[in-house]
Amino acid sequence: MRRIIDSESGITLISLLLALSVLIMIFPLLNQMLSSIEKLNTSASIDTLAIEQFYYFLENELNHSEKITLATEKITFHRKDGSIVTYSKYEDKLRRQSNDLGHELLIFNVLSMKTFQLNDHAFQLTLQFRDGEFHEKYLLFPYLIESL
Repeated sequence: MRRIIDSESGITLISLLLALSVLIMIFPLLNQMLSSIEKLNTSASIDTLAIEQFYYFLENELNHSEKITLATEKITFHRKDGSIVTYSKYEDKLRRQSNDLGHELLIFNVLSMKTFQLNDHAFQLTLQFRDGEFHEKYLLFPYLIESL
C-alpha cells in the first residue's frame, strides 16, 4: 500500500485538467466536422440513387413499350397495353406522366434533358444539373424509334 502512495508515476490534477481542457476545445470542432461530412455523403448518395432509379424506370418502360417517340426534352413510350407514358422536363425537375394524367417527380435541379437518336434502335440521354454535373445514358430499343 505504501508503494502506491509514494509512487511518482501517475496522473496529477494538473495533467488531468490540461487533458480535459484540450478535449473540451476539440470536441465542438470534431462534432461540426463530422456533421458536415455526413451531410455531404447523404446528399450525394440521394442524388445518385435518384438518377439510378430514373434510369431503371426508363429501362422498364423500354421493356414494356412497342414504340418510342423522341422530342426536345421529352420521351414518349407507347406501351403494349395501349397506355402512353411520357418522361419530360418540367421546370427544374424530371417527371413521369401516364396518359397525360398527374405526374410523378423523379429528379430535381435539372438544367436540361437532351435526347439524341444514334440509329434506328438506340438513343442517348444526357442530363445536365444546376451544379454543372452531366450524366449520359445509352439506351437500346428493339423496335424503330421516331423523332419529332
